[in-house]
Amino acid sequence: MAERKSAVSRYLSSIDATGAVSETALYKPFVQYILNEILGYPDNCLALTERKAGEIPDIKLYPAPRTRKIEGDVWAIAEGKVSDDAIRDAAARARVWADQVVRYIRPETYYVILFAPRTICVCDVAEHVLLELHLNGASARYSMRGGEWQETDANDASLRSILKDISFASSQEGPQYEKFRIGEIAAGHIPLTLETLPMLEEVFHFGVLELRAIGEQLFDRARALFHEALPRIKDLEHRVEIEIDDRRHALLVSRLYKLKRKNRKLLRLFQEDYPEFCHDQAYAGTEEKDFREIFVTNSVHVQMSRLFFVRLCEDTGLVSHRISNSGIGLWGKFVADIDPMFQDLLQIAFKYVASVYERLFEESLFDWFNDLNGELSGILEKLLFRLNAFSFARVDRDLLGRMYQTFRPRAERKRLGEYYTPAEAVSLESMAKELFPDAIDSVKER
Repeated sequence: MAERKSAVSRYLSSIDATGAVSETALYKPFVQYILNEILGYPDNCLALTERKAGEIPDIKLYPAPRTRKIEGDVWAIAEGKVSDDAIRDAAARARVWADQVVRYIRPETYYVILFAPRTICVCDVAEHVLLELHLNGASARYSMRGGEWQETDANDASLRSILKDISFASSQEGPQYEKFRIGEIAAGHIPLTLETLPMLEEVFHFGVLELRAIGEQLFDRARALFHEALPRIKDLEHRVEIEIDDRRHALLVSRLYKLKRKNRKLLRLFQEDYPEFCHDQAYAGTEEKDFREIFVTNSVHVQMSRLFFVRLCEDTGLVSHRISNSGIGLWGKFVADIDPMFQDLLQIAFKYVASVYERLFEESLFDWFNDLNGELSGILEKLLFRLNAFSFARVDRDLLGRMYQTFRPRAERKRLGEYYTPAEAVSLESMAKELFPDAIDSVKER
């Protein structure tokens, strides 16, 4: 029986047979032989664009299967061209990037793959060429980061080694997050405009969806712990009340104090904050069955709004970077020996930025969310990575209004006294004085 040809050979044979007369004719064999067989991507971790749309790349690559609720991490995008010169020529490649690729890059994207029949070029999202590979029949030549060209055999093992950084196995390791943790991911390659605002909305909804899911779990867990601690507290309170021996009374008082202190956050949440919220919701006509979901959702929205505001202040120069760019790396070095959690970084950033707009960061009944454990850290890392992609430097008054109108629930806007209308962005006065000094006359608070 004849030996099965390598994936590279079958790819080249397919290209030669069809003549790569269209991009569609090109990227189907590219997916089958290069992405599936050599780089290991399963079919449910990539998406092909059958019909060319203005804002969609030819191929999107995911580190995990997509879900119906969220599209998932588009960790790499790939764009094919019929002509090799369109990729190999630097000027032509720059035109492809400016005309197409720049519109395809998502906040979570880490690699851009440009390919032609016999060319594969891997770039970062800042358009730096990391790898260029040319296939020449039985041989291949490649250059890493603009270095010297090297010759190799055009076989599966060679290509798998050369292209390992964009393999499915690499996507599972999350190299982009490792770079982010040490501050080696530059911020701001997606300028925030009315055109890119939908991307930011997707990030917001990703954060709400992920944080709400874990928030509901942890809320239920906290409530169970509260109901477990409450009988012990009441028992000790009763014993303190009836004990007549001074020495035993003092010991019971000490035990009661320690138990209440240990559970003080739970007691506040379920004896003060949550009952107050439920009372207000009942008065507003909300059904009791919805109290928990609304409470957790509002808590998530408060944290998300604070997070977005920190990024806004960073990029407009009001504060130094804390949760983006090099700020992440500096914090990581500072806490390298104590198993850092991203929620700890956020609390530092929130306190630091509170001086810019104190009301957004003042104590509220939704602050219980700050006390969640390490299960939150992984979600926050993905969220911060996405926010790092945006530049908020040119956010104006109208765009700010659109952001808050979209992201903040009306009930939460009302609680903080923030209202926006399509004709006039009613901004946060204290923030507007810093960000938009020429627009103060148009700032109104209702």
